[in-house]
Amino acid sequence: MRSNTGINSQNMSKIILIEDDELYLHLLEMRLKGLGHELIALRDGAQMLDLLKKGDVSLIILDLGTPFIHGFELIASARKERPELPVLAMSAQNFSNIEIIARNTGADRFIPKPFEFQEFFGIVDKLLLRGRPGSKMAV
Repeated sequence: MRSNTGINSQNMSKIILIEDDELYLHLLEMRLKGLGHELIALRDGAQMLDLLKKGDVSLIILDLGTPFIHGFELIASARKERPELPVLAMSAQNFSNIEIIARNTGADRFIPKPFEFQEFFGIVDKLLLRGRPGSKMAV
């Protein structure tokens, strides 16, 4: 069975979503759960490393402007703990090189806010497919 975003729903994934904006957190949480993914929704990244050490996470989606620990630090920490794990960074911050910094820090993809949900979920699908064993899909 295929989901609305094209991913085989028999292979749904565990996703960590770190977002401090209540509206984005709620909308993304509802949609990702609605597509059958197991979601761990966090308002800040303080718990992320403990979750990564447990292992079975397929994707991290994070807002770069999270409180307590900045998104760039979270990406770098995720890369140290799980270098193969796909990371999607997003931000409403508007400075010209934010995408370059996010990618250089280790994010696989970056999407500025506000974004079109179709584009967002297309990126999520590609990152999840790429992160599966045996997949060599470019993102």
